[in-house]
Amino acid sequence: REDLYYRINTVHLHLPPLRERPDDIVPLAKRFMLTFAAKYHRSVADISSEACRMLRSRKWPGNIRELQNAVEKAVIMADGFELGAGDFDLASEEDPGQGAGSARGEVRTLDEAERAAISEAMQRCNGNLTLVARELGISRPTLYAKLKKYDI
Repeated sequence: REDLYYRINTVHLHLPPLRERPDDIVPLAKRFMLTFAAKYHRSVADISSEACRMLRSRKWPGNIRELQNAVEKAVIMADGFELGAGDFDLASEEDPGQGAGSARGEVRTLDEAERAAISEAMQRCNGNLTLVARELGISRPTLYAKLKKYDI
């Protein structure tokens, strides 16, 4: 509707793509890392200099949303306190259909990572579903559905 368009079309913001703002990549990645570390109760607290160089060198065709998703997956998959370049499962620029895998030689899907996170939370909480749901930041019905989905 044209009248609606003119009501909301008062301010124009031009935000250049992430590839044109390489200095913003690492601060954004660190912010996302802290958010997802808290959300998933992970102990990740920093990004290695090698990983920072890798993130800055990437073109990020999916812009900030792609960076956010890459950091979220890296936080879920990370084993230590620092995200290394191998924790990022980024498709190569030349072949966007293939993931790079992790430094540990394994490629896990998001479902596999979610299943592992639920299993680990179940062990930490001694099977108390209320505590597991609270720790994972999901509702009990959602937890029940995921337990059924992953046959846990």
